[in-house]
Amino acid sequence: MPDKIKKLISQNSPCKTIKLNEPMAPYSSFKIGGPADILLIPNSILELTKTIDFLKLQHIPFVIIGSGTNLLISDYGIREVVVLTTSLNRIQITNNEITAECGAQVKRLCETAQAHSLSGLEFIYGMPGTIGGAVWMNARCYGSEIADILKNVHYLDQKQNEVEYIFNAKDFSYKKSPFQKSLQPILKVTLRLKEDDKIKINQIMQENIEDREKKGHFKFPSAGSIFKNNRDFKIPTGKILDELGLRGFTMGDAQIAPYHGNIFINLGHAKAMDVLNLIKHATQLAFHKKQIHLEPEICFLGEWNKNELNFS
Repeated sequence: MPDKIKKLISQNSPCKTIKLNEPMAPYSSFKIGGPADILLIPNSILELTKTIDFLKLQHIPFVIIGSGTNLLISDYGIREVVVLTTSLNRIQITNNEITAECGAQVKRLCETAQAHSLSGLEFIYGMPGTIGGAVWMNARCYGSEIADILKNVHYLDQKQNEVEYIFNAKDFSYKKSPFQKSLQPILKVTLRLKEDDKIKINQIMQENIEDREKKGHFKFPSAGSIFKNNRDFKIPTGKILDELGLRGFTMGDAQIAPYHGNIFINLGHAKAMDVLNLIKHATQLAFHKKQIHLEPEICFLGEWNKNELNFS
């Protein structure tokens, strides 16, 4: 990014927290990623909207991230301005509904709901990330998804107006939401929950997080599932990779987990290219051996070229 743009942002950005040449690995669950030229961390929804308005007015490209749990960030870093939402974490309970700002951690949201005897979020307990990211991805596990409990979403439209989206089931499908197409920033989310016994809710939450622990989700830095499941395959993607003998396969310091075929892990010093090469190896082997096209679930952020992200 040109120095004049850095200077413009440093002197005029409505966002008070500005970091230059900031390493992005600490902001990624993979613990991988080169530096962002500029990282902005707004402390309120108003500060976020003013920041986005400023960047658009100045025609400065930007990306918005939460906990970085579904990302692979390039070793070369990110040239766009990165806007981090994790300080936008306020939560409010009204009757049987819970409203949370986009940067609220899913774990904390689940625990807040449980403390108020509200059920519906148990399925997602233990999943890292923010509620904004969970809605954007229509996060799914244990047979449930965010769309099952979504009431509305407040987001910024093209004219920087805050708009309320009312949930429509037709707009959502397996790990798909309308926000992936519109690329409009999510500000806050309201979920419909049901009253239930606190102890029962907590028991289900603990069972789910224990199941994740047994599956090794928290043993090493990772981005969770690398590939989407596809019902046309008849079996989970992790099972497909198991049948291809890929558990434990390693490139550099990145490895396909020996305990789960669809979780790729950072053994300590993995580079983004190590993970990318593993992804390419798995996709090519799945196609040549089983004529299956695997689709990555994770998003690729930063300085990549088109050839690097060609999985055919």
